[in-house]
Amino acid sequence: MSGLSFGSYYPMKEIDVETASFVCLPITSNKSGMKLLARNDLYLRYLTEYESIPGWVSYGIFYILWVIIRFQYEELHINDGAIGEIGVHAGKLTSYLYLLRHLNKKQKLFAIDVFGKKELNIDKSGDGDRKVFLSYIQRYANVTADEVNIYEGSSLDLNSDFSKNLEAQRWWKTTIKRDRGCQLVSIDGGHTTLTTYSDMCVISNSLVDGGVVMVDDIDNPEWLGVRDGGKPGFNRGCYEACL
Repeated sequence: MSGLSFGSYYPMKEIDVETASFVCLPITSNKSGMKLLARNDLYLRYLTEYESIPGWVSYGIFYILWVIIRFQYEELHINDGAIGEIGVHAGKLTSYLYLLRHLNKKQKLFAIDVFGKKELNIDKSGDGDRKVFLSYIQRYANVTADEVNIYEGSSLDLNSDFSKNLEAQRWWKTTIKRDRGCQLVSIDGGHTTLTTYSDMCVISNSLVDGGVVMVDDIDNPEWLGVRDGGKPGFNRGCYEACL
């Protein structure tokens, strides 16, 4: 995972990610609001085996995400917003996002990918497989198929400005956005300018107050469409931190 950017309206401090990643474990003290559903052994399995999962994720991102979700839980008291990813591939990062879900089980989990509809992957930026994805989130996040809301198709379908797919837009509004909105979302779907911009619009308009959206490959010279489509979203007042 290269050139990842985060968008939020709250400042972040610099983090020594090289030495801190293995503290990404559930907090068990009564004092803490960081009450995660996943057990320590599940985290350790993921952190020690994640390199075997197909996909592209930098090791240092784990601690950053852990700090973000802890800040949301303990300081902002956000524990019921949706968590998910656009462009999940095999679920390498998605599994970790799901590991961060709260003990209260109020957060909706979602995944958006073209999966078997390869003709929709016009820029060949991913190669997701639904069965493989489900197997990995089961093993590494203990999430079953009936616990995740999946949309198989182009994420452009979710944006009424670029698509007339009313069914997809209804799914997004009634299944994901309606109750609370999004708390933590990764955008790693189609890498064209249009798709990235559309994804940014959909997610930024669905974030809870204090929610975070991150965009993969935004500074990757091989995917300039992500830069051109993603930067405008961050320029509208969001905090940006490029890794």
